[in-house]
Amino acid sequence: MPITINGNGLITGVTEGLNRPAFRVSLNSTTNVANNTNVVVPFNVVGIDTDNCYDTTNYTVTPNVAGFYHVFANVTVSTASRPNLEDAQLRIMKNSTIIAFAEIDPGDTGEEGSLTNQTGTIVQMNGTSDFFIVEVNIDRQTSSPQIIGGSKTSFFYGYKLNI
Repeated sequence: MPITINGNGLITGVTEGLNRPAFRVSLNSTTNVANNTNVVVPFNVVGIDTDNCYDTTNYTVTPNVAGFYHVFANVTVSTASRPNLEDAQLRIMKNSTIIAFAEIDPGDTGEEGSLTNQTGTIVQMNGTSDFFIVEVNIDRQTSSPQIIGGSKTSFFYGYKLNI
C-alpha cells in the first residue's frame, strides 16, 4: 500500500512507525500551590492525546503501548509578590520514582521573579500500569508560590519512540 499525505497532513498507508501514543497537556491559568511541598502539576488542558492516555482527574499519563518514551516538562514558577522565590524543583515521575529532575536556585543565579524550569528524559514503560506525573516544589520567602498558567509557559508532552 502506498503512503500518502493529504493537504491536511493526514497520513494513510502507514501501520507502523508513527510516534504514538503521544500527548501534550498544559495548565490554563496561574495556580497557587502549597509552599515547600511536592505538588502534582494540575495540567488541565489537553492539546494532544492520540490514544486517550491522559487522565484529567489525577493528572497522570498511562501509556497503553509498551516501549521507550521521550517525555519533557516545562513549568514556569513565581511568587505572588516578587522577589521572594528561594528555590524551585521540577520532577517527572514514573510511578513513584523520579526519572528527570531540575532545580532553580535564584540565590545562585542572581535572578528573581518568574523562572522557567525544564527537564526531560527517555524511559521504558510497560504499556499497562506504568504512569507519568509531573511534580513541583516551590520554596518562597513570604508570598504564595505559583505555577504560571498558559500553553507556552507550563506544559508536559511525550511520545513513544519507534526503536
